[in-house]
Amino acid sequence: MTPFGLWLTCAALFVALAALLLSVFLLSGQRQLRRQLRELGEQEKVPPQDRFDAHLEVAEEDYHRQLAGGGTAEKYRLVEVLSSQGHSKDEIAEQLRMSESEVDQLLSLVRLKQNHNQAGH
Repeated sequence: MTPFGLWLTCAALFVALAALLLSVFLLSGQRQLRRQLRELGEQEKVPPQDRFDAHLEVAEEDYHRQLAGGGTAEKYRLVEVLSSQGHSKDEIAEQLRMSESEVDQLLSLVRLKQNHNQAGH
């Protein structure tokens, strides 16, 4: 075999190998796209209201987790606002997922502040 023939054979093998690698890469990408399309199709089957409810539930859980880890000042502020809107101790405890005794203590502080403000100080 001549040097040119050897070079031509190597070049052909290189091109064949490159084509093989490219086809494997494209096949992998195609499988990934099909999987993503299948997942999107499954998401479409869930009614929008259910998706909204699920997202709302996650957001509420995050909020309550932050509230539980938050300071007393934030809890006091929320209890004060809910109390001023006419919510009962039980409703506030349920809404904020706090014990009734904790809500009781914060409501006492709210009343002390209101009395202090009414006294003109």
